[in-house]
Amino acid sequence: MSETIMASEVNIKEKEQGSQWAWVPGILFKPRSTCKKIVSKDAAVWHIPLLILSVLAILVIIASAPIKRYNAQMGASMPEDSRWWSEEQIAKYLEAQQNMTSGTFMYLFPTISKLIGIWFNWLIFSSILYLALTLAGSRAPRLKSGNLVAWAMLPLAFRYIVELILIFSRNQLPSGTALDSLIGETKSIGLSLVKGMLGQIDAYWLWFVIILLIGGVSLAGIKRSKAFWVITLVILIMLVIQGVPTMISQYLGQLTGSGFNMYF
Repeated sequence: MSETIMASEVNIKEKEQGSQWAWVPGILFKPRSTCKKIVSKDAAVWHIPLLILSVLAILVIIASAPIKRYNAQMGASMPEDSRWWSEEQIAKYLEAQQNMTSGTFMYLFPTISKLIGIWFNWLIFSSILYLALTLAGSRAPRLKSGNLVAWAMLPLAFRYIVELILIFSRNQLPSGTALDSLIGETKSIGLSLVKGMLGQIDAYWLWFVIILLIGGVSLAGIKRSKAFWVITLVILIMLVIQGVPTMISQYLGQLTGSGFNMYF
């Protein structure tokens, strides 16, 4: 009798897992109905989208490593301001680039960095969303916020797929978004932050925002307009957080120009 019960429980879990994989096309093309299924779950269902994003990110790193190694060896990845450098500075930079063509710098560190970025963004985003909705009067549990953010992030997988196509078809590394080019080289820390924020925005990010807004309204259980503005505020906060690394990079670059040379 106990064996029969255990077998039925296994079958139920397998069916639930199979239905979650069906959410992959659903969240992309039928977001409203799929989001309702996601937010109705009282269990953790964030594993599949984060797994897909992680695997694709690793594939992009593996595919782009040979191109990065070639560029480093040929000196094709010189910074834009390198034309003002002395011969000694250029030689040091090229030497550092050669040292960075090892497997550790080509595969291990980028993989760790990329995975931390994906999972950290998910964790922080879902935490801020939960806190903001709770302060706005929502009673949705923290778990459901994590589930929604994870599945809303799935359109970002298309960014990795496009990057893979670009790498294999053109033997070319993907560049940043068009919006971050609106702000050129700048010494302003504030503009660097804005540049970092704009660098996050592209068609896949907008797709993510649309799904998050659709699902967030269903999740919140509060007035629709109130939920919309709360989620919009959370998105803006996350943009600021994601723009901070560019601002820090700009600050370190200013230190470099003041005599503190960093080539890594």
